[in-house]
Amino acid sequence: NRHQGTASWSVERDQRIPKHMHFIWTGGQQELDRFEAELPPTNKRQHFNRWRQTCLDLHPEPAWRHMLWDLASMRALVRDEFPWMLPQYDAIDLDIKRTDLARLLILIRHGGVYVDIDFECLRPFDSDLIEQDDWQVILPEHRTNLPLDHRLRGRELPNAFMASVPRHPLFWVMAVEVLRRDRLNPGGYVTHITGPHVFSEIVFGFFEGFPGLTRVHILPIDVLFPVYCLDKDEMKTDAACVRDGNCREMYPKSLAVHHYAASWYQAVMEHMNGGATPN
Repeated sequence: NRHQGTASWSVERDQRIPKHMHFIWTGGQQELDRFEAELPPTNKRQHFNRWRQTCLDLHPEPAWRHMLWDLASMRALVRDEFPWMLPQYDAIDLDIKRTDLARLLILIRHGGVYVDIDFECLRPFDSDLIEQDDWQVILPEHRTNLPLDHRLRGRELPNAFMASVPRHPLFWVMAVEVLRRDRLNPGGYVTHITGPHVFSEIVFGFFEGFPGLTRVHILPIDVLFPVYCLDKDEMKTDAACVRDGNCREMYPKSLAVHHYAASWYQAVMEHMNGGATPN
């Protein structure tokens, strides 16, 4: 009941974020292996396997459970857990939009930590993040070029990293809003339909509408996003640390670093220009 600023949900309020780490690559492990074997080091996709392995090494089993989702397993999740959503999910025009929606559904069903495949983990998350008793949701902040008079007031919360207890209502609200926007504008640009702009709008709107409902921690920018994708000098420095293998030393305050592979961008541009099939 947003008018009264109240809501209820079924999760135990003292539940912790589970130690599940989720990654998505639509082509699955086979394509990641091919990238590593065939692409030159200057292509960021060549590093995806290695970057993911840094996260696995710092968060070893059995304390952590690791899951790599692909197109087939994401669709199976929707089919089995959210069958009413499946027709619209199948009709979405781009795989990146499916991926944006699926990461929300993964956290609703399983909880844990979602990490984009182009993150390199530098230090363990355990004690600094998910073992904090009071946090039900953890989100990072990101530098942005949005002006202060923008409706987001110059702040951006990317959906490249998210952590949550299962079934948290914030992620339900996000998923429903993503579906609503896709239904109203099925060919809309990804950042406004499923991506970080709509994600930020929903999160800040949820906090405004239901203050005190959830215990959320917003991470300082440098914890996960020490590089700003629109700063050419910073991106050159980041490329150098990838090349030299010294990103841990380059970012001493960071738990991980997002290397901005932007592997979705070319397909989106081709699709918008009519030069490629939707998927």
